[in-house]
Amino acid sequence: MNQLDITGRLLPDTACDEMILNNHALQFQPAIQINNTTIHCTRCASDCEKAEAQLPDETYFCYQCFNLGRLDSSMKLVHLPGINQFEVVHPVLTWKGRLTELQQKCSDEVVKAFQEHQNKLLWAVTGAGKTEISFAGIAWALAQGLRVGIASPRVDVCVELYPRYQAAFANTSMILLHGKSEEPYQYRQLTICTTHQLLRFQDAFDVLIIDEVDAFPYANNDSLQMAAKRSVKKHGSLLLMTAPPVPSYANNTKLVIYHFVFIVIYCLKLKFIFALTGSVKSTLTKSPKKSFLKSYKKLNDNNVFSCLFHELKIYKLWTKF
Repeated sequence: MNQLDITGRLLPDTACDEMILNNHALQFQPAIQINNTTIHCTRCASDCEKAEAQLPDETYFCYQCFNLGRLDSSMKLVHLPGINQFEVVHPVLTWKGRLTELQQKCSDEVVKAFQEHQNKLLWAVTGAGKTEISFAGIAWALAQGLRVGIASPRVDVCVELYPRYQAAFANTSMILLHGKSEEPYQYRQLTICTTHQLLRFQDAFDVLIIDEVDAFPYANNDSLQMAAKRSVKKHGSLLLMTAPPVPSYANNTKLVIYHFVFIVIYCLKLKFIFALTGSVKSTLTKSPKKSFLKSYKKLNDNNVFSCLFHELKIYKLWTKF
């Protein structure tokens, strides 16, 4: 293990060589915080019952992320802020395919989002080409010497995506990480991994793309969603991609949308849906359409909302993120 192998990582001190631990740039934090009745895991942000987490030597361990390796109260987590030391070899994008006109418009929006350090949601039906739409944005980031992560909740998706990214970015160093990986971790410019592997990263990626955000176990998993946000650098970009709808209703009459309101645009031609985020808080009452349009107006007034196509209609969807 060398210094680059812990860059942007969050690892137990027991996993690091003594020479690395003497680096003054390292940041240390307790692996486990002990409270009155619970313990709090710094790695996965889970709270465990003290009685269930106590070991015979009177230390405590986190049983929620035990599959990533034991983490107990005698350990510290080590972090080295992410740096980019990559050799960019051109051409970066070796994919020879072509996008349709509407796919290209979505692709341009992805590039713009990465350039402006924005977070976006890309929603398109299965087989619509979401992966290929993201290629130009990834290519831009790699050409700038930035670090890119591609994550999915499912191992099979990661395994399927890896050769596609190898073909599309043949000159870029990359690695595939999941629970069954036999290849040891190495510092690479493009990382393809399961969302569980993101628990081992902090401030690592300039661009992070999460495919199938609707899928188990990422959906409704606070720990994995925390890990995704933590693994992105302060001025990085997060692109979420999904095919199925992700509505969140409450008795069909009242819904509080916290943190973000996703305004969803439905394209009649290719059924592409691209959602832009905005920091609006809205409550839907017995007239959800009225509240939805009111939120839409707020976003539009704040210059957050922009249309991608001419033939559009509002698709009735309210989400909680």
